[in-house]
Amino acid sequence: NEIKAFIDKLIKEEQELVKQERSTKHIIERVNEIKAFIDKLMKEEQELVNQENNTKKIVERVNEIKAFIDKLIKEEQELVKQERSTKHIIERVNEIKAFIDKLMKEEQELVNQENNTKKIVERVNEIKAFI
Repeated sequence: NEIKAFIDKLIKEEQELVKQERSTKHIIERVNEIKAFIDKLMKEEQELVNQENNTKKIVERVNEIKAFIDKLIKEEQELVKQERSTKHIIERVNEIKAFIDKLMKEEQELVNQENNTKKIVERVNEIKAFI
C-alpha cells in the first residue's frame, strides 16, 4: 500500500510537471508572437518617421519654390511697368499661372500625404496602447 501510494504520488507529480511544461511552452510561444508583433510595429513606426521626414523636406522645397515664384511675380510686375510688348507679358504670365497651378496640385498632394501619415501614426499608437 505504501509503495502504491508512493507511486501514485510520483505519477501526480509527473502529471503536474507535464502540465507546467506545456504552459511554459505556450507562454514562450505567446511571448515570441508578441515580440514579433512589436518588431513589426517598430518597423512600421520607422517607415512613418521616414515618410514624415520626406514630407517635411518636400514642404520645405515647395516653400522655396513659392518664394522663387513670388520673386518671379515681382520681377514680372516690374517688367509690366517697363515692357511695351503685351504679347510677351501675356506669355510670361501664362507660364507663371501654369507653374502656380502645378505647385498648388503638388501642395494638395503633400497635405493629403501628411494627413495620411498622421492617421497611420495615430493607428500605430492605438495599437501600441492596446498592447
